[in-house]
Amino acid sequence: MILASGSAIRARLLRDAGLRFEVQPADIDEEACRLEDPGARARELALGKARAIAARHPERLVLGSDQVFTLDGRFVPKPVDRASLIAKLRSLSGRTHVFHCGLALVRGSEVLLDVVDRAEVSIHELGEAEIAAYADTGEGIGCAGGYRLEEGGVRLIREVRGSHFTVLGLPMLELVAALRRLGLQEALYRRPEGDPR
Repeated sequence: MILASGSAIRARLLRDAGLRFEVQPADIDEEACRLEDPGARARELALGKARAIAARHPERLVLGSDQVFTLDGRFVPKPVDRASLIAKLRSLSGRTHVFHCGLALVRGSEVLLDVVDRAEVSIHELGEAEIAAYADTGEGIGCAGGYRLEEGGVRLIREVRGSHFTVLGLPMLELVAALRRLGLQEALYRRPEGDPR
């Protein structure tokens, strides 16, 4: 299997699940996707990534995933520096936002899985000192939500409604169910080092 994404957290989730894969990030123009519906946008981007890599490796199973973040129904970009991270955390304080995560599995021209999952995250009321302290860690820069659920960002979160995997950027339960339907779950398991099979 090929993961059509350079996301370290997506790769970690696949490794932690014991799956064999290689990474080949897809180079697609995400700005070209003008869909207004966040779920449709996430699905289109995930499928676009998978198809881009599958075109070069038609015999391989390719996994694409993409995540869209919305607050009050509006797309919100990833923070790119400390100032934009602080602004984003201020906007999230005491509020609920939504992650829409698209997932696609493609082999050649065949689409084997094309789904989108949704999760809502509510943030505690954050004071300026807490926002500044978290921003100083730098871990939220480049993250869709402006925080890392799997790291220190968990301290900011009051509630998650939906799958934590979706918040992290890869709906693992949907992926595993699809691999089982396709009869691939055992073929994709990593074998222990030194196993001759």
